[in-house]
Amino acid sequence: MPQGQVDHPAVARLRELADERPWSRRELARRLGLNHSLVTRALAGHPVTQTNASLIEQRLDRLRNEERPPIDVSFATELLLLLQRALRAYGSSQDTKKRSHKS
Repeated sequence: MPQGQVDHPAVARLRELADERPWSRRELARRLGLNHSLVTRALAGHPVTQTNASLIEQRLDRLRNEERPPIDVSFATELLLLLQRALRAYGSSQDTKKRSHKS
């Protein structure tokens, strides 16, 4: 077996994810789309090759992106309208202050 690193940053992220989630190692491997033995070996502290570490890193990034909730278009629209109203109100209050200082 090729030599690898035990303390690779991708393995550290994998451990953090395993600690955060109630998933088994098999479930973690399935969600990441990785071989179960690779995940088990990495979490057990066995050396991981650079190629496997890169694969783990890539799959962790993909999983993180998939877990983000989709943006609700109606909520985003309402938020933008609220911000526009707030900016208009702020702008008109600034105009009022300028007029009161000139008088």
